Amino acid sequence: MNATEIAGQLESHAAQPEQAEFTRSVGALVRRLAEGLPIAPSEAATLLGWRESDLDARLALLPLRVERDDKGCIVGAGLTLRPTRHQFVIDGKRLYTWCALDGLIFPILLGRTAYVTSPCVSTGRMVSVTVSPEGILAADPPEAVLSVVPPERNSTDIRESFCVHVNFFASTEAARTWSAERKDAAVLSLQEAFGLANNMAQSFGKPGSCGQQTC
Repeated sequence: MNATEIAGQLESHAAQPEQAEFTRSVGALVRRLAEGLPIAPSEAATLLGWRESDLDARLALLPLRVERDDKGCIVGAGLTLRPTRHQFVIDGKRLYTWCALDGLIFPILLGRTAYVTSPCVSTGRMVSVTVSPEGILAADPPEAVLSVVPPERNSTDIRESFCVHVNFFASTEAARTWSAERKDAAVLSLQEAFGLANNMAQSFGKPGSCGQQTC
């Protein structure tokens, strides 16, 4: 599968009517989590425009499993306070993302530049990318690439069905063995991946449009 085909599938998936609640909710949560602090249930309900008594049930209907701490506060929803292989530094705060593509989407969504680091799945070499809302500013190594797979339409856990397969590689050669085993996958250059991220970010709303208010 080539970059154009997989981009079409992802964009078509994001445009489905049933994805509207998902993208609106994740966009609001990501903007708030970018502050680097957990979201209390009462605040999350206000942020999402839901009654607090409905929060758990409404979150359970989304095709992702938000991360919560032992107090029930939300600490992760694409952007997370818990360490993952994908480090995301913004405004001096060290956060993390569920997948490599999130590291390109969220600077656009937040309207701020981020420094993203993640080890190559094949070689272990650290990949570092500086991402602004307008594009890739720097990458080390410059030939780094990103893997993407088609979304599962009826998945109830996007992290397990999609995110775990979306990673950085130090080069196309480093990604070759992985991609050979996934005929439905594509390996994108960072510029191709940013173009895809830019299109996907639009479904979350314009930068700064929600803040801590209901979209």
